[in-house]
Amino acid sequence: MTILRIPLWALGLFILLALLIEAPLIAFPFFAGERYQGINIAHFGNDEHYYLTRAREVLDGHSLGQPILAEGKQNPDSFLYNDEQIAMSPFTMTRTTSFVDVVTYYNTLNFAGLIILLTLIFLFVKALSGDPHMSAAAAIFAVGGYLLIENGTILSVIAHGKDVFYNTFNIFGRSNFPYMPLIPFYGALIAIYYAHTQPLRLSPRENMAAYAYVLTAGILFGLLFYLYFYAWTFMLAILGGLTLFALASRKWDAALSGVAITCIGLLIGGVKLAAFYSLYTSPIADQLAHFFLSIDNRQFIMSTTGLATTLLFAFYFYMRKSDPNNLFIAALIAAGWVALEQQMITGRSVQYGHYYWYFIVPLSILVSIYMCMRLLPDRMVRFRVALSVLLIAAALVHTGGTQYKSFFTTADNKLREQDFAPVLTRLSEEIPAIVLGDPGGESYPFLTTIYTSHDLYWNNAATVSIFPMEYLREALFVYLYLNKDARDDPVGYLRTSLASTSNAYTVMYENIESVEADISLTRYHSSRTDTEIISAREQFLPILEKEYRALVSSVGAVRNILTENGVRYVLWDKRETPEWDLSVLSPLTLIATSTDIELYSLSTK
Repeated sequence: MTILRIPLWALGLFILLALLIEAPLIAFPFFAGERYQGINIAHFGNDEHYYLTRAREVLDGHSLGQPILAEGKQNPDSFLYNDEQIAMSPFTMTRTTSFVDVVTYYNTLNFAGLIILLTLIFLFVKALSGDPHMSAAAAIFAVGGYLLIENGTILSVIAHGKDVFYNTFNIFGRSNFPYMPLIPFYGALIAIYYAHTQPLRLSPRENMAAYAYVLTAGILFGLLFYLYFYAWTFMLAILGGLTLFALASRKWDAALSGVAITCIGLLIGGVKLAAFYSLYTSPIADQLAHFFLSIDNRQFIMSTTGLATTLLFAFYFYMRKSDPNNLFIAALIAAGWVALEQQMITGRSVQYGHYYWYFIVPLSILVSIYMCMRLLPDRMVRFRVALSVLLIAAALVHTGGTQYKSFFTTADNKLREQDFAPVLTRLSEEIPAIVLGDPGGESYPFLTTIYTSHDLYWNNAATVSIFPMEYLREALFVYLYLNKDARDDPVGYLRTSLASTSNAYTVMYENIESVEADISLTRYHSSRTDTEIISAREQFLPILEKEYRALVSSVGAVRNILTENGVRYVLWDKRETPEWDLSVLSPLTLIATSTDIELYSLSTK
């Protein structure tokens, strides 16, 4: 039995895999027991918390120019995508935003999105192969088993008896990347494939199907411009490779289809292209590139997965020259190399891991499974089925075990988040203002921007949007002043901290110093003893200290700075910032507590 050409057994397996990926969220309320207060956010560093903050901004009627701070909300969104507006449109259009629990909604969307994504990957591989078992195996392994390949788990288990399970959550459990842009991406791939195999006649009446596929692919390609930079650029590389290979092979219909799809997509995405050009040629472009970890680089980037897939394709092409899918597979593989190595021409590399994890690795798995299965003789049909079952079983078992093992790596942090619930409930009753909280890298400060309409005085996530560097300088001084260990000797405190371990204060300082000295942040991440960094620091620290002394020269100066900036509340997490001394902000009014978390009002009323 099938639904829309999807066997029910395959659909059932997709639901099972989605459940395994979402299992940590499903299990957490039971694990937390009486401590559970309704906060159930997937932990992928702070990524999920940041995406939820952006979604809350949309619900509150703001643009996404600066989702963390009150300053600059009307600036252009530095990411230039509209995932959150699209996801929240059912509520913003019906004016029911006040009824939405953004966390529950995003968790539900991710589960449904995973099933849709698996279905589309299945349909894509089935279009290539016509084999439902292979297609199901490829889809499930690409989503559920990618770590087995990428981290060399299989070889490590065989050679060293290494644990097959990782302390790393399956990345497809994160909202709304990668599933949201990958759904139209694979939808476009399906349409491109069928358009590639159809003759595109000058008269649409001669082959309406070909025109329908071209139009569908073009629209979906155009949609990618509004969802994810890495998705539309990777798709552009695929279309470019497909068109060039088709021309080289004298397949004029396929080349014409590629050009038509590209033109339709560029026409739809033209608004975003213009916005990208305008923003990243503006005076703020260098600052954004700095905090996006963009680096000047013309070195070759090796992809072991891409290399292995390329070598496999060379062997496959030799053995199966007559396969009509060779040109299409070659375009997919070539796109990965173009995406990784474009910096050898442009000289600029921007977090290429996004290409690697979401496009190169999954597509390499899909085409490798296809090629390996097709290399088997036709008489080995049962072996192909058995191999498909083995791949499915391996992916499901690995996903279940890895999700279970990873659950306990974030359980304590998720339990701690529950302690914030009573304070957040009280804070949400107040008129929206600015909250001074922990500026550090933990997830807890984001709870304010997810569960209330308040903004933060500072959080390091603000650096990936447009903000004035002067504001960060001031924030560093404020936090150093609140720190009783740093207040009297901020430079001595920073020197000691910079020589040992990173903390919230050193991160803020290095963000400022790296911009002043024009040194890439990636160098700070790789070496704290870099001679150029040390030299810059010796020149910059005395300047910073002079500015600090001038700012805090009078009693009540810091309190005045905060109130003038619209700060009305102080959220003190004593566990994360025990070094704070809030007496310098007096008078304060305690308005809510929960365990060792205190919420104060700066208002004297």
